[in-house]
Amino acid sequence: MTTIAFLRAINITNHFVKMEDLRAVLVAQGFHNVQTYIQSGNVVFDDPSSSYAEAEELINRQLEARFGFAVETFLRSASELVALEQTCPFKPSEIDPKAALYVTFVRHEPDAEAQARLAKHQNELDTFRITGRHVWWLRHKQVGESKFSGAKLERALKQAGTARNITTIRAMITKYGFTNA
Repeated sequence: MTTIAFLRAINITNHFVKMEDLRAVLVAQGFHNVQTYIQSGNVVFDDPSSSYAEAEELINRQLEARFGFAVETFLRSASELVALEQTCPFKPSEIDPKAALYVTFVRHEPDAEAQARLAKHQNELDTFRITGRHVWWLRHKQVGESKFSGAKLERALKQAGTARNITTIRAMITKYGFTNA
């Protein structure tokens, strides 16, 4: 099954990783057809393991051992990614051309308390919607105008996550020919 790993905090601050080194770590663990997409921690592969939890933990351990820092890993299947893109909770009319739409991948669907904490941050610049293990964040203006951040989102949810622009997700779906099948 084609699986996508979204890695948190790759190639930012002091966490620089060459993509060929990242691919090598996963190949050494038995993953097949490993490919990286751009330099921000998106890895496409065929996963031989039986569960996401096991594969996420294995990848986390191996990347930390190899690179010396923790790397949270969030796995989704190709069909999950396609379904995610197709069920965007924002109508096209809600998305201004200057806006940025992000999806934050988390491990567990945020509970009611986490959703309430996140809702307190909603304002004229930042709108949030949650669909399962995905937190949608619509920044209505340029990034620098919002005072909200990924760190604040994680604190509100009380769990780690990693965000990708919807443009990146759509480009991956197209490049790799992902389908709902």
